[in-house]
Amino acid sequence: MKSIKLLLAVVGFLLLTLEQSYGQEQVEKISSGRPDLTQGTYTVPQGMVQVEAGLTLWQDTQNEDKTTSHAYPNVLVRAGILKGLELRLQSMIQDSVIENSSGRRKVNGIGPLNVALRVQLWEQNGLLPQAALQSGLNLPVGSKEVTPRHADPEFVLALSHELNQRFDLTYNLGYSWEESEPLQSYGVNLTADVSDKLMTYIEVLGEKQKGEKAEHFADMGLMFLLQNNLQLDVGAGIGLSKAAPDLFITTGISFRLPR
Repeated sequence: MKSIKLLLAVVGFLLLTLEQSYGQEQVEKISSGRPDLTQGTYTVPQGMVQVEAGLTLWQDTQNEDKTTSHAYPNVLVRAGILKGLELRLQSMIQDSVIENSSGRRKVNGIGPLNVALRVQLWEQNGLLPQAALQSGLNLPVGSKEVTPRHADPEFVLALSHELNQRFDLTYNLGYSWEESEPLQSYGVNLTADVSDKLMTYIEVLGEKQKGEKAEHFADMGLMFLLQNNLQLDVGAGIGLSKAAPDLFITTGISFRLPR
């Protein structure tokens, strides 16, 4: 409840602040990476800073272990360095409660810190999709309980099609390392404009780490544009395979800071 009250207070403050900062200036509509998980091809305009933050709840049951995890918040800061090139900094405060027949154990902390660059490779041209390449590092910065022992690299190739004025299709392939073990991932996302202010999406994602079972899950959500530079969102998903989390719920906010 306290987190929801804080989120509402932040929304009210941003509505007043951003409206006064931009005034009557024409502002390009914000394109956020929340709450879906498929990596997109959009890059923040040069000289702009965009902040995306949210609260997330996961629940998972594997064998006898039942795990409930929270991120509060998960914050991503995106800065447009050049046209078609952005710097991304992401971290979170997180906690997990693990319950089984032996008792109850809690793990919490801050981190890890993800530092990445996204570069737009080319624009859509007919059947040729728009493309972007994202590369980054998960750094062992933060609490040792929730951060990797070494810097883990990650690479994502993102492709997108504007199918028509209402529908966009985004899909990507990723290759990364987690605790020095290779991990392959994919995502497919269909987003639709319900109105000028309301958008919805549905997506399927998955990942497979060497020596582990594949995780597949699906989710859907809504994005509501309060202003061209301010968006609220809510999303929820379920696991499609035994190794995937049972469910997750997320809600958050995205806003672009004035120059």
